Amino acid sequence: QKFAILGFQLSEGLRLSRRRRFDCVMGYNWGLAGLVAFFLSRLLRAKLIIRLANVPENAYRFNQFGQSWHYSAKVNLKTRLARWVSDVLLRVLVLSSDRLHLLYPDQLKLYPQLQKVPFNILPVFTAVSRIPYTGISDHSILLVGGPWYLKGVDVLILAFRKIEPEFPNWKLRLLGYFPDEHLLREMIGDSRRIEILKARPNPEAVKIIADCSVLVLASRSESAGRVLVEGMAAGKPLIGSRVGGVPQYVRDGVNGFLFESENSDDLSEKLRIMLSSPEL
Repeated sequence: QKFAILGFQLSEGLRLSRRRRFDCVMGYNWGLAGLVAFFLSRLLRAKLIIRLANVPENAYRFNQFGQSWHYSAKVNLKTRLARWVSDVLLRVLVLSSDRLHLLYPDQLKLYPQLQKVPFNILPVFTAVSRIPYTGISDHSILLVGGPWYLKGVDVLILAFRKIEPEFPNWKLRLLGYFPDEHLLREMIGDSRRIEILKARPNPEAVKIIADCSVLVLASRSESAGRVLVEGMAAGKPLIGSRVGGVPQYVRDGVNGFLFESENSDDLSEKLRIMLSSPEL
């Protein structure tokens, strides 16, 4: 299937170039799309831009999970091979690029040899005018995103369960596509104040964001997090994990709090501070 996609994109790119010459070819990421962009740029003698859409050092790192309560990432031969291939492609494509599109300033901090390539930092753009500002606060903590392990949904469930008895009027809502949902329900246990919502189109999702009280992004890896921009547009305080580009959006102590990724104790403390202070 991937070879079929590669062949289609190459042939379509060449077909379109016969209508009008391309000055530049841009790859969405350093994977298959970046490889296609590389070949097209060479065939068409055009400049190459690679957009780094993810956190490079976390490629494939959180794609799998263990079956225990702490859900440690399970690293097997397939995962290690995928990460090695990803790392090789990253180095080859970045060094072959005329310019890079980064999502946050330190995106290549662990790759000093790649920092010599010229780059621009362009944030995630969001149509904030389409996000309603209701002023409603329904006493809910909301996480939007998927898949659940990458987005740290399990970390948030553990954190909420720790403070649940202290805040009987609050609930936790989880919105997104969650494969293996039964594992989350095992963690939820007998709690009646944790709700799993089915994934839905963005126009419907932002209406739910507009009515929540606190928006949480507990990701194990996150290059930007468009939902953070949507939360700010809806006037919501944010809590985000201190990973990737999240600190570019969540300014600790200003528009929200940051917590150590995968640390449910740290997250529960940030929730406790936020929920006990209406002024915040």
